[in-house]
Amino acid sequence: MNQYVLNQVGEMVSKVMTLEIQRQLVPILAAKLDSTQQQIQLNVAQKLSTFDIMIKDNITQVCKSKVRNSFENQVAAIRSQANTPAPMYGLKDTIRHLLLQGQINKAFHQALLANDLTLVEFTLKSADHNAVFTPDCCLEQKVILSLIQQISADMSDHNELKQNYLAEALLAINPVDPITREHAPKVLQELFRNCQMFLINYPKSPQCSNVRMLMKAVQAYKDQF
Repeated sequence: MNQYVLNQVGEMVSKVMTLEIQRQLVPILAAKLDSTQQQIQLNVAQKLSTFDIMIKDNITQVCKSKVRNSFENQVAAIRSQANTPAPMYGLKDTIRHLLLQGQINKAFHQALLANDLTLVEFTLKSADHNAVFTPDCCLEQKVILSLIQQISADMSDHNELKQNYLAEALLAINPVDPITREHAPKVLQELFRNCQMFLINYPKSPQCSNVRMLMKAVQAYKDQF
């Protein structure tokens, strides 16, 4: 009997202790679980934030690269267009149209900008020589100097047409013009040297006497600068 009572008491004490332990442990475990859950959420949030930053950085770099490549391609295309000379037939049509409209200075300027002696010669032939220089020269001083420079740069096929334009261009030089005073000495020096080379290389050319006259005119102009 006593043993039975002791067993019953022991079971009751065990249950009470179990309940007490559960009562005390549940809040602790719940708090620990909440803390662990919060830490996990924080870690996940931090990792997601880092991942978002990496994704954004990658997207930004890709966008910048695309924009840079697009810009470089556009610049290259513009440079290519700038370095590609316009078709000769197109320039000739433009120059012919300008001459017909009476825009003589603009036509010569367009031809000289191309830096193509063939186009310059085309302009000389297409223009009315008298309209260019009579009664007053239609060409600006910078155009006159450029014309002298380009015509005389290669005198291997110097002819009467070029001779006439060079002679008239020399007479149209304005010594008091600021642009002329700055650039004319060099242009005239080159013309004089090219004339000398022409006389040496082509001593029997019918243009020799005209070239000598050009040299005398150049020497006279040198004293004015």
